[in-house]
Amino acid sequence: LLDPGTLSVGKNYRADASVYVSDDTLAQMVAGKLKPAKALLQKKMILKGNPIAIIKFRPSLITQKPKL
Repeated sequence: LLDPGTLSVGKNYRADASVYVSDDTLAQMVAGKLKPAKALLQKKMILKGNPIAIIKFRPSLITQKPKL
């Protein structure tokens, strides 16, 4: 089991929530140039799963910036 707030990659764990986003959109959110709410309104991000877990999502949880 994962600790609350843990980010994992792969199919070994059942996700509480899933965020579907392009590399470019994620890079903009991590850099602080695009807010997640705006990405949702622009349909640049799709959310599925537990609404509470989704509300707690912050791009700052990701420690490494994606390569551009």
